[in-house]
Amino acid sequence: MISLKGLNSASRIFLFTGIVLLPLSLVEYLFGFWYGSFILIADSYHGFIDTFSAFFYSIILRVIYRKSKRFPLGKYNLESLGILLASIIVLFLSLNLIIDAVRDNQSFDSPWFAFLTWVPAVVTLVIYFSERKYSWIGLVRADMAHSKFDVLTEVASGFAIILDNSLVTLIMILVIVGFVILDTARELKEAVMSLIGATLDSPIRDVAIEKMRKSGINVLSASIRKVGSFYSISVVIGLPSNTTLKEAYRIRKKAYRIINSIDNIALVEVKIIPLRSLKVKEKKSILRQMKH
Repeated sequence: MISLKGLNSASRIFLFTGIVLLPLSLVEYLFGFWYGSFILIADSYHGFIDTFSAFFYSIILRVIYRKSKRFPLGKYNLESLGILLASIIVLFLSLNLIIDAVRDNQSFDSPWFAFLTWVPAVVTLVIYFSERKYSWIGLVRADMAHSKFDVLTEVASGFAIILDNSLVTLIMILVIVGFVILDTARELKEAVMSLIGATLDSPIRDVAIEKMRKSGINVLSASIRKVGSFYSISVVIGLPSNTTLKEAYRIRKKAYRIINSIDNIALVEVKIIPLRSLKVKEKKSILRQMKH
């Protein structure tokens, strides 16, 4: 079973991450703007993305596993809309920064500015080690992988500032902004997929089917969709027409329990179909879904 206590603890870590990174990113942006340091501005955009994601993840981890059968779909759509809006803004600012850096590569970078990039690197490293205890949560694992690159980028940015070479500065800006754009594009894609309710080809679907079949459940088909940062899965189970209502309820409850044990599943829908009532065309359609 998923530990609610662990999820709440992970949620607090994300909240702490957002609270700490927000002022650090603001300071980076302000000094970068005042002194014309493109590296600080680029790194601040990166920090704003991390801050925004941390706050959302903190909220989502608290909402998703509440002991309630109500599924707050509107809140997940709100998350996706928020990410969509933030992604568009960040993409615009990042592309505009590249244009400015190429047009005017006279960036002023005092050696002590390196301190402004190294402080977030230390904070990110501390948070990384704090998250290791909760690496069984999909969101935490993804953030840990992201944090490794964050630390390397911020440390490299500091050294680029100290070197104060226009070519090195431009390369570092392109690397940071390139990473920001790729990361934002991924968030943008996931937000759109969630909003339109598109069916995904995810390994989670195969894991769910395999687990249920090992438990003796006759799974005919399964589909999975993105809902915010998590997933929704719909399963069709075939039972003999002479199965009692009590037995059907027991199997349905068992299927729910198995699927809910999988990480990142927010909504589970289990449908039971009497096998004898299926028409030939319906059987072929279900078989095609199973193959895909």
